[in-house]
Amino acid sequence: MKYITEELNNHVFIRFGVHAKDDPEGDISVVQVKDIWDGSINTNNIIRMRSSNLKERDFLRKGDVLFSGKGRLVAIKWNEEIPEAVASNSFFIIQGKNGKILPGFLAAYLGSESVKKEIGRKTKSSTVMHLSIEDVRQLQIPIPPLDVQKKFVRLAELLQEEKKMNRAIISKKEKILDNLL
Repeated sequence: MKYITEELNNHVFIRFGVHAKDDPEGDISVVQVKDIWDGSINTNNIIRMRSSNLKERDFLRKGDVLFSGKGRLVAIKWNEEIPEAVASNSFFIIQGKNGKILPGFLAAYLGSESVKKEIGRKTKSSTVMHLSIEDVRQLQIPIPPLDVQKKFVRLAELLQEEKKMNRAIISKKEKILDNLL
């Protein structure tokens, strides 16, 4: 089914993550692109930084969407997995401004193959993906009704769960094979 598409900028506020330097004595967690795999955040190797130079707006809030602008394409809805955290400057932090786009829908859409292809066309001349904030603002996004977005989000969540289960099954089979030798 086709829906009206509009520029992302019409429906969201976009800001950059913070420049962070690892400080083991820091009091704030910093989420980096490397910390996100399979639609979830791996907190095992999160770096820390001091909060003394941060402003309130720098902190992640539940429902923010983290979208990578450099390197590997990642889009995830922030669910406060870590209290008091910020995102590195490899991310755009996206917040809805009019309630027409659910954060989970936006994250799933931004992480979709169609968006990856669109971004690939925009960054064709570069070996490493690097998006400008204008590139992100100009992305076209379909705007289905909220009930359709909720169904889309649930389907995307189920798909992520299925992928994780399949990887776990494969890993167990590999271990069984290794133990047979």
